[in-house]
Amino acid sequence: MVWRVCVPTWVAACVWLIVLGNAGHLTCMRAEPLGPRVQTAGYVLLALQVASFLLCQTTEPGQPPAAWIAAVKEGGSNAPSVSRHPDIAGLCIPPRARYVWRSKVVVLHFDHFCWFLQRNIGLRNRKFFILFVLYSISLCSFALIVCLCDLLPPLVRGYSGKPLDGFAGSTFDVDTSSMPVEVTREAIYDAHMSYEFHELEQRLGPRYVWWSYVFIALNFAAMCFLGDLGGRAVSHALRNRVLLSPDDDRYDVGLWKNIRAVFGDVAALWLLPLPGTASSGDGLSFPLNPHSKFDPELEARSENGEHED
Repeated sequence: MVWRVCVPTWVAACVWLIVLGNAGHLTCMRAEPLGPRVQTAGYVLLALQVASFLLCQTTEPGQPPAAWIAAVKEGGSNAPSVSRHPDIAGLCIPPRARYVWRSKVVVLHFDHFCWFLQRNIGLRNRKFFILFVLYSISLCSFALIVCLCDLLPPLVRGYSGKPLDGFAGSTFDVDTSSMPVEVTREAIYDAHMSYEFHELEQRLGPRYVWWSYVFIALNFAAMCFLGDLGGRAVSHALRNRVLLSPDDDRYDVGLWKNIRAVFGDVAALWLLPLPGTASSGDGLSFPLNPHSKFDPELEARSENGEHED
């Protein structure tokens, strides 16, 4: 059970492999330890990512309460009762909720079914899903920047052609007296590059240097995948929309209220993955945008649909 929660799909497994690889690369392979501030920043991002993931996976997205269902069946509410399919005949589905075929449950404020987490994203866990994606992007960016900061300065200095301290050592002496100008310049560049990367390997370790190229590519690929997903998730949250109905602006009531509807009422806790800090709404009623021109008939056509990110 724990294994399926932590590694539900091969994509999630790849994310965790990149995370573990970055940790081993930056801490075990690097001969010269990172500074304490840089290490602290990395560990904080890792803790935030893991906490967001666990809360996303373990927090129920929300279902209609039994008391509300009983009131609806007794005629005490105007909530819709869907009976278009035998499997969901008689189910009471509030506004913005959906019946999810995979899970056979009604999810309040349903956003989408996340295929690589195998999880319904709705009212209570949408905040943690967005935070998990954002902190995963931040962690990949952190590792990418560290690698680039290690590799780019030697590359820039090597191609600059400027004199280097210790460059006249016997290993890198170049006799240019009988060489054409083009060959002389190329030989100097080659010597500069050899010197810089020799110094880099001596300082950080050859394994770290060469594995840095691999992790630069892996982190960049992960950032592209997660960046597209995170961009859409944040954009819809800021406009109080969902992936299932991105054009429905009936609930867009202003930036501040839209953010509170997903991340909670306390602004200081918006970016912290803490239990009970997500939306404080009941998922049964929502304030409406009086200027919306969205046609509810279009929404009704996909009332029981699902969407995978």
